[in-house]
Amino acid sequence: MDWLSLLLKLSHVSLAMAIVAGMLGSRLLNRRARLSGDIDVAWRLTRAAEPFDQLAERSGPLLILSGFLTAWTQGLPFAGLVTGWILLSIALLVLLLVLILTVFRPAGARVEAALRQARQEGRITPELRAAWQGGIGQRVASVYGDLAAPAIIVLMILKPF
Repeated sequence: MDWLSLLLKLSHVSLAMAIVAGMLGSRLLNRRARLSGDIDVAWRLTRAAEPFDQLAERSGPLLILSGFLTAWTQGLPFAGLVTGWILLSIALLVLLLVLILTVFRPAGARVEAALRQARQEGRITPELRAAWQGGIGQRVASVYGDLAAPAIIVLMILKPF
């Protein structure tokens, strides 16, 4: 394996770690905000979660690109698209990116609006609690996100098919 392939593989693994770190950091800080009971603490915690959200969101497309380039430099035909574990990993990641755009971003916008209103009122409002609770779609998407990232990492390490 040449140096370019090794650098691409390192960047690919680093981007995977960035996505997981971003997801976990955001999830933990936003959970603490939900549980805080103090609007000022909730506000600061949600502000602290923003870089983690951005890290996870921006790393996804770069992860796919670095994966294709890594497969190509390793001589896999069609940049690895004939390999089962790569196809499954891409499908899992693309669905996660779709959920970010269609579920997590809109839910985040609802929370943000309710949070700003609650901050103006100086208290945690029922509207903010409802926005934090989200709907069934948001909860299912969150569980998927919690399971997809580790599943992709397992696929990358074990390469089962």
